[in-house]
Amino acid sequence: MGLLKSIFTWWDGATIGTSLWSARNGARVGQDRLGNIYFESKKADQTGRKRRWVIYDGPNDASRVPPEWHGWLHNTVDSLPDESLPPPRIWEKEAAPLKGVAVLVQHKAFTYLIAWLGLKEVAALEPKPGIEPTTAHLSEVLAITQRQPVKMVLHAAYQSDRASQWIAERAKINAVVLPFTVGGDDAAKDLYGLFDDTVARLLKGAQ
Repeated sequence: MGLLKSIFTWWDGATIGTSLWSARNGARVGQDRLGNIYFESKKADQTGRKRRWVIYDGPNDASRVPPEWHGWLHNTVDSLPDESLPPPRIWEKEAAPLKGVAVLVQHKAFTYLIAWLGLKEVAALEPKPGIEPTTAHLSEVLAITQRQPVKMVLHAAYQSDRASQWIAERAKINAVVLPFTVGGDDAAKDLYGLFDDTVARLLKGAQ
């Protein structure tokens, strides 16, 4: 069954074809703590840039890419995370008060962040990834917060804050904008800034 699954299911990790193509055309450069493996093409394209990609260890979900690898994957930074960033435990101590804090997310883009910091995701504002929530759906989420109180609602800097502000005003919680990647805001100029700013914003939102 394992062989058949790797041949016919593209949404759960890499297929045999993807794995073979990656081995033939790319060089493995690293692996994150979730088991996702990162590659860079052996040859540069016409612009002189090498292509970068990831093979997921599990569902093909972009939210499973850690922030430090997201910057490298999108050519925001050139150096690999292991070379440019100290171990995440430096921030884990500062972020310890966030463990167990209940939150809403506008879009399921923070899977890795929530798992790393021990946050508790109660609900997502989008009924499906990329689908703008209706007022009816937001009202359902609001009802959930009345049964299970949350501290804040998270959304990425690149997203519209309309849904987050709607729920924040009615649930009387903080709407927290996170940079998501290097360059996401003025403070996240590099990987250090990304982590510093993200943790600082979450700590403030949890107050």
